[in-house]
Amino acid sequence: MSLRGVRSSLAAALVLSGAVSIAALGQTAGGSSAGADIPTLTLLDQSAYVMPALAGGPARFHIEVGVAPSVPSDTQLTVTVYKPIQSRSAFEETLTNPPEGVLQTLSSTALSALPAVAGGGRRLNLAVVPQPSSAAGVQSPTIDLRCASLSDNCSGVYPLQVSLERPGAGVLAHFTTYLTYAQSNDDPLLFAWVVPFAAPVRLSTTTVPLARAILPPTESTLSDLAQLAALLRQYQQVPVTIEAAPETLQLLSASASGRQAVDTLTQLSLTESLHQFLPQPYVPIDLNALAAAGVTGEIQAQMATGAGATPLALKTEPALGQGGSTWVATGAVGTALGPGLRLAGASRVVVPDTDLTTSSDSDHATWAQPFELPLTKGTTVLAAASDSELSAHFSADPSDPVLEANQLLADLAVIHLVEKPFPADPRGVIAVPPRGWVADPAFVSALLKGLNANPVVQATTLGGFFARVPKGGNDSATTRRLSTSGPGPSLSPTQAASVARARNRASAFAGAVPRQSGVRAEIDELLLASESDDLDSGAAIGPVSTFERQLSAQLSLVQVASRTITITARSASIPITITSDAPYNLRGTLSLTSSKLEFPRGHTRVVAIIHATNSTRVDVLARTSGDLPLELTLTSPNGVLVIARGRLTVRSTATSVVGIALTALAVLVLAAWWARTWRRSRREQRGRSRGPATHASS
Repeated sequence: MSLRGVRSSLAAALVLSGAVSIAALGQTAGGSSAGADIPTLTLLDQSAYVMPALAGGPARFHIEVGVAPSVPSDTQLTVTVYKPIQSRSAFEETLTNPPEGVLQTLSSTALSALPAVAGGGRRLNLAVVPQPSSAAGVQSPTIDLRCASLSDNCSGVYPLQVSLERPGAGVLAHFTTYLTYAQSNDDPLLFAWVVPFAAPVRLSTTTVPLARAILPPTESTLSDLAQLAALLRQYQQVPVTIEAAPETLQLLSASASGRQAVDTLTQLSLTESLHQFLPQPYVPIDLNALAAAGVTGEIQAQMATGAGATPLALKTEPALGQGGSTWVATGAVGTALGPGLRLAGASRVVVPDTDLTTSSDSDHATWAQPFELPLTKGTTVLAAASDSELSAHFSADPSDPVLEANQLLADLAVIHLVEKPFPADPRGVIAVPPRGWVADPAFVSALLKGLNANPVVQATTLGGFFARVPKGGNDSATTRRLSTSGPGPSLSPTQAASVARARNRASAFAGAVPRQSGVRAEIDELLLASESDDLDSGAAIGPVSTFERQLSAQLSLVQVASRTITITARSASIPITITSDAPYNLRGTLSLTSSKLEFPRGHTRVVAIIHATNSTRVDVLARTSGDLPLELTLTSPNGVLVIARGRLTVRSTATSVVGIALTALAVLVLAAWWARTWRRSRREQRGRSRGPATHASS
């Protein structure tokens, strides 16, 4: 793991341990009681770089710091300057450990003597000179870079430790930032920054109206996105690549501030050389996982719905048929990325450098050139690597976003000034924020401000990167490979089956409602939102259960009435009633099932549900009398989706011909038996009456 990786994983622990140590120092120094404000020190602003107006002359540099209101009045600010960074690994080391090699410690300045700035901070103005002789006539505190001569190249990145101190109590708090000194602006490093404009996808966990199943952004997120759009407009001369999630654009359009942000993005998209908008799926997805799981139809559905949900006036990069767009992968990838890119309409890709094999170029510390990336079945795609160490700056320390932005700028300066200060070909690096990152306005403001007219780093779009940075330039490899030969991350079989089943049900439901009905789009968008990689995919079914619950709620609005119907003849036409509370029409197939009823006109019929109460008549033929069960099933037209079920009892009081014949036969048999019995009884009686008379006569 890199030092930056260690830093990211321990960010929370470092913040906590720093707060504890600062609290202890504050109590020692000022005797503050429990619950009092802890003395803190944050960076509010600084010069992103310094470049003298005249070679060898002084240059201006400033630092603005923020402190807690409880800081004692005798607190001082001290700046320690260290020797310039000699490698990128050395730079990474200074992010987690104190720098080494003190170059100069400036005299401490009373905090109260420094000019106040907005937000309660203080500003320290400094001069930077290459040699003491250059400081003649300079009134400000001076940083002397101690170059051997004025002709030496003093360009470099110098760590600065800014400390909050109190006499007799030592250091209360401190942070490390960097002074980037550039003597010229020759061949700056090209820097492409991908800006996600997306609110994290959130789905309701309870049954709510379908229109509210996808939750809107929180007030905090809405504010951050509105500020992000405003900052991009404020620094519209700084090129950026923007990934605007269509689902987020839809949700923002529901509020006044959100609509203003969408309008701002629309205007920025018209300056295509400065603001590149990439075609996006409806929600951020793991392209590799969907492709590897074989649910490739969802990729096409995501892109098609995303295109339809993006405002028409917002200009995006051309799709594959027009030259191909660029896909930015934020997670692990494998060879399944190949078919995924094709379905997404992308001909170029940006992949994390952690997913690629190590470069064979011994002097190539940072991957700064495009390359061909082999994928499945012998296909290759033009690719570039996103720098994971640059990406880590976006979320390493949320408590001090301005410091993080300036550390990112310093990191870029190290790549250019230290690794390859005079490359033969243009070099470029790409930074992609971590998945799910929501822009911090303070971070974005500091970064855009630092990139504006920067002599060391020149911002560009991804399109500009691929157009200006040559493949294989500076003797780098023209082909690189993924670190894994397999398909890469995938949905589990259970998850893939759940998604496929949900898609079949959604398609069947769409076939049951009119094309112009808004519920079709709402159901489809809910399923697509359920596939976002913002959501937990660890469960067996995962967020698709939200879709299933909402679809079931829609189906429950339709009922097939269950009751008993009496018929007096063997054949009859019986009414079947379907009720609907749905605010839209439906059509479906009604299926009839019974072992004691026949259906002269067939077992199925198409029904239209256009009223609250809908009745249709069915011809039946009773095979017998009594209570005859009839099962009713209402499905989508294609039979895939069961909309409702019902059960009728047909009570038949009619007597059949066979029954009549049997009854008549029974009556005849009974009559014959009765007659025979009667005659036999009469004979017996006559016999008994004649018997005594005969005996007497004899």
